[in-house]
Amino acid sequence: MSIETPEAARNNSTRTFKRVRLWLCLGLAGLLGGITAWGAGEAFGTVFLPRKHAEIMYGGGIQQVATPQDQLLADSRNEALSLALMGGIVGGGFGIAGAALRRSIRNAVVAATFGLIAGGLTALILTAFCLFPFNKVRDVDLNDLIPVMMFHLIILSGIGAAAGAAFGIGLGDRRILIRAIVGGLVGGMVGSVVSDFSGTVFFPTAQTHLPISATAISRLFYRVLVGFLTAQGIALAVGDPRHHVEIKT
Repeated sequence: MSIETPEAARNNSTRTFKRVRLWLCLGLAGLLGGITAWGAGEAFGTVFLPRKHAEIMYGGGIQQVATPQDQLLADSRNEALSLALMGGIVGGGFGIAGAALRRSIRNAVVAATFGLIAGGLTALILTAFCLFPFNKVRDVDLNDLIPVMMFHLIILSGIGAAAGAAFGIGLGDRRILIRAIVGGLVGGMVGSVVSDFSGTVFFPTAQTHLPISATAISRLFYRVLVGFLTAQGIALAVGDPRHHVEIKT
């Protein structure tokens, strides 16, 4: 039976402390990022309005209304804006989280700026490519979760990768940058799938198969869960005990 020396015990204790700080810092960044992104999405959730050109008889007169396709397009654009805000907020927050572990104000400024720009632009660019095919295959008359799942999967995996890169830059350790990006990518993918599926279970009447679900609580649930699971993906990739992570104690 081997006996742990006092020095080995101190080293193990230090490594454990660093990993706990890593998980707590990332988890907090994911939760706060999700809540803040939800607030921003609620504030700017109706920027794009549908065209109203279909005419119906109502109250003895003719009234113009939006077609289901035009409403879906407007909702998709509002969701794209909401996801872009989420990408920027989460990316910036994860950059600050990495810099907090490094205890560097300079890294915080650089990483937060990078995360804000990279996360927002990544979401916008991916949305630009996904929005048209999404609306082509989406049948507004069916409760079909697959199209919106694919829409979210692509965009949120990109947001997760940008958040991971911002975290790695904030931490200032090039050796873990690639792992942080991959962890964020996988975390974003898992967060997207889990959130879409669990949303249908916990909020069955919230129309979670649409780009924007019908209730504020379901939207909050989605943002917070995605942010938290993205954080866990980065923590798992970076905090592997087989690797050394430079965190100031």
